Amino acid sequence: LDENATVKEAVDMINETGHSRIPIYNERIDNITGMLHSFFILGADPSETIKKYAQPPFFVPDSKKVDELMDEMKMGKGGMAIVVDEYGGAIGAVTLEDILEEVVGEIEDEYDKGTKLWRKISDKEFLLNPKIEIETINDDLGVGLPEGEGDYETLSGFLFMKSGSIPKVGDKIKYNNLQFKIERATVRSIEEVRLSILKK
Repeated sequence: LDENATVKEAVDMINETGHSRIPIYNERIDNITGMLHSFFILGADPSETIKKYAQPPFFVPDSKKVDELMDEMKMGKGGMAIVVDEYGGAIGAVTLEDILEEVVGEIEDEYDKGTKLWRKISDKEFLLNPKIEIETINDDLGVGLPEGEGDYETLSGFLFMKSGSIPKVGDKIKYNNLQFKIERATVRSIEEVRLSILKK
Protein backbone atom coordinates (compact mmCIF):
# COMPACT_ATOMS: atom_id res chain seq x y z
CA LEU A 1 0.00 0.00 0.00
CA ASP A 2 1.33 3.47 -0.84
CA GLU A 3 2.62 5.30 2.25
CA ASN A 4 0.37 8.26 1.38
CA ALA A 5 -2.78 6.13 1.46
CA THR A 6 -5.37 6.93 4.12
CA VAL A 7 -6.16 4.96 7.24
CA LYS A 8 -9.55 4.15 5.70
CA GLU A 9 -7.88 2.65 2.63
CA ALA A 10 -5.63 0.57 4.89
CA VAL A 11 -8.57 -0.67 6.95
CA ASP A 12 -10.41 -1.62 3.76
CA MET A 13 -7.38 -3.59 2.55
CA ILE A 14 -6.94 -5.32 5.93
CA ASN A 15 -10.60 -6.34 5.94
CA GLU A 16 -10.43 -7.46 2.32
CA THR A 17 -7.24 -9.51 2.58
CA GLY A 18 -7.43 -10.70 6.18
CA HIS A 19 -3.78 -9.72 6.74
CA SER A 20 -2.92 -7.82 9.93
CA ARG A 21 0.42 -6.55 8.57
CA ILE A 22 0.82 -4.62 5.33
CA PRO A 23 4.10 -3.44 3.76
CA ILE A 24 3.96 0.20 2.63
CA TYR A 25 6.02 1.71 -0.16
CA ASN A 26 7.10 5.03 -1.64
CA GLU A 27 6.50 5.55 -5.38
CA ARG A 28 7.65 2.06 -6.44
CA ILE A 29 6.24 -1.16 -5.04
CA ASP A 30 9.77 -2.54 -4.55
CA ASN A 31 10.76 0.51 -2.46
CA ILE A 32 9.37 -0.63 0.90
CA THR A 33 9.53 2.13 3.52
CA GLY A 34 7.61 0.67 6.44
CA MET A 35 5.34 -1.96 7.92
CA LEU A 36 1.79 -1.17 9.00
CA HIS A 37 0.16 -3.31 11.71
CA SER A 38 -3.61 -3.14 12.11
CA PHE A 39 -3.15 -2.78 15.89
CA PHE A 40 -1.56 0.66 15.49
CA ILE A 41 -4.39 2.21 13.49
CA LEU A 42 -7.20 1.20 15.84
CA GLY A 43 -9.21 4.36 16.51
CA ALA A 44 -7.14 6.47 14.12
CA ASP A 45 -8.70 9.23 12.02
CA PRO A 46 -9.80 7.53 8.75
CA SER A 47 -8.58 10.51 6.70
CA GLU A 48 -5.02 10.48 8.06
CA THR A 49 -2.18 9.05 6.00
CA ILE A 50 -0.74 5.73 7.15
CA LYS A 51 2.90 6.84 6.99
CA LYS A 52 2.88 8.17 10.58
CA TYR A 53 1.66 4.81 11.93
CA ALA A 54 4.16 2.62 10.10
CA GLN A 55 6.98 0.77 11.84
CA PRO A 56 10.50 0.45 10.37
CA PRO A 57 10.68 -2.48 7.93
CA PHE A 58 12.77 -5.58 8.72
CA PHE A 59 14.85 -6.37 5.63
CA VAL A 60 16.53 -9.73 5.01
CA PRO A 61 18.56 -10.95 2.02
CA ASP A 62 17.06 -13.67 -0.16
CA SER A 63 19.97 -15.89 0.90
CA LYS A 64 18.92 -15.83 4.58
CA LYS A 65 18.40 -19.29 6.08
CA VAL A 66 14.94 -19.99 7.49
CA ASP A 67 16.17 -21.11 10.92
CA GLU A 68 18.26 -17.94 11.30
CA LEU A 69 15.33 -15.77 10.24
CA MET A 70 13.02 -17.50 12.72
CA ASP A 71 15.50 -16.88 15.54
CA GLU A 72 15.70 -13.20 14.64
CA MET A 73 11.92 -12.88 14.50
CA LYS A 74 11.59 -14.54 17.91
CA MET A 75 14.06 -11.99 19.30
CA GLY A 76 11.66 -9.22 18.38
CA LYS A 77 12.79 -8.15 14.93
CA GLY A 78 9.21 -8.26 13.68
CA GLY A 79 6.47 -10.59 12.53
CA MET A 80 7.07 -9.92 8.84
CA ALA A 81 10.34 -9.67 6.95
CA ILE A 82 10.81 -7.97 3.59
CA VAL A 83 13.04 -10.09 1.36
CA VAL A 84 15.43 -8.11 -0.85
CA ASP A 85 17.65 -9.12 -3.75
CA GLU A 86 21.32 -8.27 -4.25
CA TYR A 87 20.35 -4.84 -5.60
CA GLY A 88 18.27 -3.93 -2.55
CA GLY A 89 14.92 -4.21 -4.27
CA ALA A 90 12.05 -5.91 -2.44
CA ILE A 91 11.13 -9.23 -4.04
CA GLY A 92 8.72 -10.61 -1.46
CA ALA A 93 7.66 -10.87 2.16
CA VAL A 94 7.63 -13.69 4.70
CA THR A 95 5.83 -13.85 8.05
CA LEU A 96 6.53 -15.84 11.18
CA GLU A 97 3.24 -17.63 10.52
CA ASP A 98 4.57 -18.71 7.10
CA ILE A 99 7.66 -20.19 8.75
CA LEU A 100 5.67 -21.85 11.52
CA GLU A 101 3.44 -23.54 8.96
CA GLU A 102 6.56 -24.97 7.33
CA VAL A 103 8.28 -25.96 10.58
CA VAL A 104 5.29 -26.93 12.69
CA GLY A 105 3.31 -28.16 9.70
CA GLU A 106 -0.07 -27.47 8.19
CA ILE A 107 -2.59 -28.82 10.65
CA GLU A 108 -5.65 -30.44 9.15
CA ASP A 109 -7.90 -32.77 11.10
CA GLU A 110 -11.55 -33.23 11.99
CA TYR A 111 -11.80 -29.62 13.11
CA ASP A 112 -11.17 -28.37 9.57
CA LYS A 113 -14.16 -30.11 8.05
CA GLY A 114 -16.55 -27.20 8.40
CA THR A 115 -16.81 -27.45 12.17
CA LYS A 116 -15.60 -25.31 15.03
CA LEU A 117 -11.93 -25.10 15.81
CA TRP A 118 -12.61 -26.10 19.42
CA ARG A 119 -14.70 -28.61 21.35
CA LYS A 120 -15.97 -28.32 24.91
CA ILE A 121 -15.10 -31.24 27.19
CA SER A 122 -16.33 -29.69 30.43
CA ASP A 123 -16.89 -26.22 31.85
CA LYS A 124 -13.16 -25.86 32.41
CA GLU A 125 -11.65 -27.97 29.60
CA PHE A 126 -11.59 -27.61 25.84
CA LEU A 127 -9.88 -29.34 22.91
CA LEU A 128 -8.42 -26.83 20.47
CA ASN A 129 -7.10 -26.90 16.93
CA PRO A 130 -3.75 -25.06 17.00
CA LYS A 131 -4.73 -23.17 13.83
CA ILE A 132 -7.42 -21.30 15.75
CA GLU A 133 -6.77 -17.56 15.91
CA ILE A 134 -6.10 -15.99 19.32
CA GLU A 135 -8.88 -13.48 18.68
CA THR A 136 -11.35 -16.34 18.11
CA ILE A 137 -10.32 -18.11 21.33
CA ASN A 138 -10.83 -14.89 23.29
CA ASP A 139 -14.17 -14.13 21.63
CA ASP A 140 -15.54 -17.67 22.02
CA LEU A 141 -14.08 -18.69 25.38
CA GLY A 142 -13.29 -15.37 27.04
CA VAL A 143 -9.86 -16.48 28.24
CA GLY A 144 -7.96 -13.22 27.72
CA LEU A 145 -4.91 -14.34 25.77
CA PRO A 146 -2.71 -11.40 24.68
CA GLU A 147 -3.53 -9.98 21.26
CA GLY A 148 -1.31 -7.64 19.27
CA GLU A 149 1.61 -8.07 21.67
CA GLY A 150 3.61 -10.75 19.89
CA ASP A 151 4.43 -11.87 16.39
CA TYR A 152 1.70 -14.49 16.21
CA GLU A 153 -1.97 -14.70 15.35
CA THR A 154 -2.80 -18.36 16.00
CA LEU A 155 -2.62 -20.67 19.00
CA SER A 156 0.27 -22.58 17.43
CA GLY A 157 2.23 -19.35 17.10
CA PHE A 158 1.47 -18.37 20.70
CA LEU A 159 2.55 -21.77 22.06
CA PHE A 160 5.67 -21.76 19.91
CA MET A 161 6.67 -18.34 21.22
CA LYS A 162 5.96 -19.31 24.85
CA SER A 163 7.89 -22.58 24.71
CA GLY A 164 10.73 -21.43 22.47
CA SER A 165 10.65 -24.75 20.61
CA ILE A 166 8.27 -27.14 18.89
CA PRO A 167 6.15 -28.60 21.73
CA LYS A 168 5.91 -32.38 22.06
CA VAL A 169 3.07 -34.64 23.22
CA GLY A 170 2.57 -34.22 26.94
CA ASP A 171 4.23 -30.80 27.15
CA LYS A 172 2.35 -28.30 29.32
CA ILE A 173 2.54 -24.58 28.73
CA LYS A 174 1.01 -22.21 31.28
CA TYR A 175 -0.21 -18.65 30.92
CA ASN A 176 -1.83 -17.08 33.99
CA ASN A 177 -4.57 -19.54 35.03
CA LEU A 178 -4.56 -21.31 31.66
CA GLN A 179 -2.78 -24.59 30.97
CA PHE A 180 -2.22 -25.83 27.43
CA LYS A 181 -1.32 -29.50 27.12
CA ILE A 182 -0.18 -30.97 23.82
CA GLU A 183 -2.49 -33.95 23.24
CA ARG A 184 -1.49 -34.97 19.73
CA ALA A 185 1.58 -34.12 17.69
CA THR A 186 4.06 -35.45 15.19
CA VAL A 187 7.75 -34.66 14.88
CA ARG A 188 6.93 -31.52 12.92
CA SER A 189 3.34 -30.63 13.80
CA ILE A 190 1.07 -29.86 16.74
CA GLU A 191 -2.30 -31.44 16.02
CA GLU A 192 -4.42 -31.03 19.15
CA VAL A 193 -4.22 -29.01 22.36
CA ARG A 194 -6.15 -29.42 25.59
CA LEU A 195 -6.94 -26.15 27.37
CA SER A 196 -7.60 -26.36 31.10
CA ILE A 197 -8.81 -23.30 32.99
CA LEU A 198 -7.27 -23.55 36.46
CA LYS A 199 -8.36 -21.89 39.68
CA LYS A 200 -6.80 -18.46 40.19
